[in-house]
Amino acid sequence: MNKEKILIIGGALIVLILVGLVLASFFSTEKPSLQAAELTVWGTIPKDIFNKHAVIYRRQVRGGNITYEQKDPETYEEELINALAARKGPDMWIMNQDLIRLHEDKTAPLPPILFTAREFQEQFVDITHDLYLKADPEKRIDRIIAIPLWVDPMVLYWNKELFNTHAIAGPPLTWDETLEFSKKITKQDVSRAITVSGIAFGRANNIPLFRDIIALLLLQQGSDIADEKDLVVFGGGDRTGGTERNPAQSVLRFYTDFSNPGRDTYTWNPALPKPEEHFVKGSLGMMLEYASRYGNIKEKAPHLAFDVAKVPQLSTDSIPVTVAQVPAIVVSAQAKQKEIAAWQFALWLTEEERITDYVEALNVAPARRDILRKDINHEFWPLLKSSALQSKWIRDPIPKETHTIIREMIESVASAQLTISEAVSQANLKIKKVLK
Repeated sequence: MNKEKILIIGGALIVLILVGLVLASFFSTEKPSLQAAELTVWGTIPKDIFNKHAVIYRRQVRGGNITYEQKDPETYEEELINALAARKGPDMWIMNQDLIRLHEDKTAPLPPILFTAREFQEQFVDITHDLYLKADPEKRIDRIIAIPLWVDPMVLYWNKELFNTHAIAGPPLTWDETLEFSKKITKQDVSRAITVSGIAFGRANNIPLFRDIIALLLLQQGSDIADEKDLVVFGGGDRTGGTERNPAQSVLRFYTDFSNPGRDTYTWNPALPKPEEHFVKGSLGMMLEYASRYGNIKEKAPHLAFDVAKVPQLSTDSIPVTVAQVPAIVVSAQAKQKEIAAWQFALWLTEEERITDYVEALNVAPARRDILRKDINHEFWPLLKSSALQSKWIRDPIPKETHTIIREMIESVASAQLTISEAVSQANLKIKKVLK
């Protein structure tokens, strides 16, 4: 064999070897090894649930360790801000979308070498895209500011015994049915004191989720608190089919009618306990609450016959809309040398084994599309799955201030201090003033 043939054969072998290596790496399912680091994580997830995965991480990553601190939701934000100011904060923390977006300046974006914006869009449900992908004009790519862990949709809790007593076959599909069912269930004594409420609607001071409920009703009408540019749309009118309409006014009227003693919709007043307390006593027919509260309610009232359903819609022909909390994990801008290891851990937390465990333990839906495609062994999995895909987020750049403003708006109408139009107009001006 001459020298030329040997070179040709040798070259061909090298090409084949290289092609083989490329194909092997392309089809390989082996994940890149996690960098070892000592990481601290803060959150409000129950410690026993989170630490189960921290133990698995320690086994998989030699030299790696996760220290998790469960925080009180009431003081968590303030504690985090103070710790970061003193440069003694955690490497990572888990929060809901309002707080993550509010404190984005304290976090480090996810390096594209680990996970790209395109991969994010393909793998996570729509509600997460606007929340945790941010345009970066300088680099002309979207930055990932957080990795979503799950979707906690708002659902309707309903008392089956009260429904059966009043010959109501199932939960309402529309708000018209909700109104009708609430009237049937509501019960007053001889002094007109409410003993059984149809639904927890009408006030703000004893209904903790008043802002979220108002926002849900707005979103179902195609409105919101603010737009994508953080400009106020709440309280503004629009023209549909030649008719002027104000979604905020119609939403406020519908909501506060449930606390108006002069109307047949009357079912709620300031003397009543908060919805969850009222519900577990068996004296509330319906309430809107997040799916993750299911386990707590079950624990408080193990013998209560209740169920969960999709939130009612404007009509059976409407595109279904609910709202959701989307907790995510972020990496501190102070993590520095630990940044890569921290983001690898965040991505590791979203793998199927971990997320499925959270779904079962917390009664929430996965934020990942591929896991939503599967059949998970959960008593109301179809509801969680559909609600996660139909969820929208509340565009509210100033959540603390908005809570106060919407509370004042509701209470001013419920106590007959202002008319609907006056209250909405004042709320609109107050939100605009804060955003200036």
